[in-house]
Amino acid sequence: MLTAARKLLGVRENPPGSNNNVITRWYGLRGPWCNMAVSYAAAHSDNLAATGGKFAYAVAHARYFQNRQVEQRGRSAHHDHRHVRRLLPLRLRR
Repeated sequence: MLTAARKLLGVRENPPGSNNNVITRWYGLRGPWCNMAVSYAAAHSDNLAATGGKFAYAVAHARYFQNRQVEQRGRSAHHDHRHVRRLLPLRLRR
């Protein structure tokens, strides 16, 4: 998943401020795309199921994990609406 995420470094909006880029086009929604990027990297590394599926809204993604018991094998940094890091357990494929 990190390899897929690294490929997203440098992704920009075209035109600037439009939320139009490869991630939002893949997701099918134009809007803030920070958490869409997490879903994109997960999907492009065969980890979408391990991350709970596609999420555009970071708070909903964090709540998904808070409401479920997840096997602890590896950890992934996640953030809430204030972009404060919190660790949530994920089972990721290498």
